[in-house]
Amino acid sequence: MTLLAPTKVRVPLKPPNGGGVMSDHVIPLPSRLERAAIKIKKAISKRNGPIQDWIDANIELAEALIEARHEFGDNDAAFGAWCRYNGLTKDVLAKNERVALIDMGANPQKMREVLQKTERRSIPLIYKHEWAFAKPIHRPRKSPRKQPEIIKAAEAAAEVQVGELGVVEWASLLAYSVLVYWLISFIAYWLYSL
Repeated sequence: MTLLAPTKVRVPLKPPNGGGVMSDHVIPLPSRLERAAIKIKKAISKRNGPIQDWIDANIELAEALIEARHEFGDNDAAFGAWCRYNGLTKDVLAKNERVALIDMGANPQKMREVLQKTERRSIPLIYKHEWAFAKPIHRPRKSPRKQPEIIKAAEAAAEVQVGELGVVEWASLLAYSVLVYWLISFIAYWLYSL
């Protein structure tokens, strides 16, 4: 370890003018949510321009909404409250528009293509009528090969339950036989003890 030479200059903890501690002059950086709110408001103000500015503004808006939404995890109510707190009320950016922008913003390239092709200027209507046809549906589906196996297993289970005599009939027969055996044993013991 290298030793450093002592310095002769002392840094005052208070500024020379007698004000507060030096840390009073530190400007706090905005949080992620504050930065997202600034981006959202900036993008909203740019949406009233020409078509290319409108497209760019909506993509920026979608990306900023995704960034803000990510901070809240699964808590939809907290995200909605944050939006209202930041002035994103239903007359500025309604919930259905936020949902559409967040979903469309997940794929900015496809969003740009759809917005360039459309004649509409309403994001919820574009999302409802044009976005659904532009994006592939990613629903987890069972392969057709596995479905017959499931059906065969269900039929086999039903056959075991019903059968010729059926599991239920065999179980009830067993229960009755145990009951009859116990009753006969009890009567025999009672007669023997007399």
